[in-house]
This record gives sequence, structure tokens and C-alpha cells, in this order.
Amino acid sequence: MREALKVAAVQAEETGGLGRPGRPVNKRSPFFIGMTAAAGVAVTYGLVELVIRTRSVLVLIGLALFIAIGLDPVVAWLTRHRVPRWAAVVIILLAALGIGAAFVLAAIPPLVAEAKVLAAQVPHYVQVLESHNSGLGRLNARFHVQQQLTHLLTSRGSALASGVLGAGAVVLSAASSTVIVVVLVIYFLADLPRIKLFGYRLAPHSRRARVILIGDEILGKVGGFLLGNLLTSVVAGVGTYLWMIA
Repeated sequence: MREALKVAAVQAEETGGLGRPGRPVNKRSPFFIGMTAAAGVAVTYGLVELVIRTRSVLVLIGLALFIAIGLDPVVAWLTRHRVPRWAAVVIILLAALGIGAAFVLAAIPPLVAEAKVLAAQVPHYVQVLESHNSGLGRLNARFHVQQQLTHLLTSRGSALASGVLGAGAVVLSAASSTVIVVVLVIYFLADLPRIKLFGYRLAPHSRRARVILIGDEILGKVGGFLLGNLLTSVVAGVGTYLWMIA
């Protein structure tokens, strides 16, 4: 140990304090290759595990980005007609909210009316079920349907309650996911040009021009695909409505 200290002191005087560097690491040694391979496997496993654990968030982000790319041609068309991008995004948002509100207003009254009719007909259904002159009554007398339902409600009430709570949790999760997707769509639509430029900067400089051309072509096709499906749905909905009215 004393000899090592003496050698360190001599090298410090000769080299200015840090000594002379040793031989470089042999990158072809089995140990170095094994450590590099193990580190690569560990990093790959960590990335895969990260993707698996965050897949729900990544799905929401991907869905929001897909919708934003699909609506971007409309925003671009509005901006070409001297509408600021933020105003174009607001117009698209208001139009989407209007369509959603119209759908809700068209769907809720029939559902409420049918629920009222069902609630009014429940006593009649019970009476038919208890009557031995009806088909339902004979089935009830043979298979004891009413007793089975009563036993199910009394014995498995807790299970049914937990099922209702689970359904409520699913509805709440769906509502929160919808809000997250809407917020992300607004953000992506407002800042999509800069997001595209950031993605294009990740490509090598020698290939960046071709990446820009191919990327713009892909984004345009995705937008056309989404808008085409939306137009098809509108045509199908209007045609079905007119047919049902007729």
C-alpha cells in the first residue's frame, strides 16, 4: 500500500494531479459483451414493462391524436380562409358539442317514455305471471319463475349491489376517459403543427425532407379516412331517419 502511495505521489507531480490513464477497456472481451447484452435486455424489459403498465394512458393519447389528425384538415381549411387557428379549434369544438347535444336530446325522450311505459306495465306483467290461464302463468306454475326470482333477489342482493357499484365505476371511468380524450384532442389540434415539426426533427438530417413528405401524406390520408367515415355515418343516419319517418 505504501508503494502505491509513493507511485501515486510521483504520478501526481508528473501529470498535474490525476495520473496517467490506464489501458482502454477491451470492448471485445466476453465480460464486456455480456454486460452490454445484459444491459440491453434490462432496458428492453423495462421499456416493455413501462408500456404494459401505462397502456391505458397510451391508448387514450393515441385515440386523441388520431381524432386530432382526422379533424386537422377542417382546421387547416378554416385557417386558409383567414381564420385564426385557435378560433378554428373553437369552432370545431362547438360543432362537436352541438352534435353531441343533439344526439342526447334525440335519444333521452324516447328512453324516458319507454321507461315510464315499462313501469306502468309492471303490475300487469305480475298479474299475467300469476294467472294460470296465460302462457307466462303456466310457465311460472311449472318452473316456479317468480319464486326463483324472489330467492335470487333475497340471497344474492349483496352480489347484485356490488354489480351495480361495479357498473357505476365503469360509467365513471368511461366519463373521465372521455373528458381526458376531449382535452387532449383540443391540445393536439391547437398545437399540431409544432408537434409535427418536433417529430420531424427526430429524423436524420439527410432523410428529413423525405420524412416530411411521407409524414404529411400519411396524416392527410388519415384525416381523409376519418372524415370519410364521418360523412358515411351522417349519410347512413339521415337515410335511416328518413326511411323510418316514411
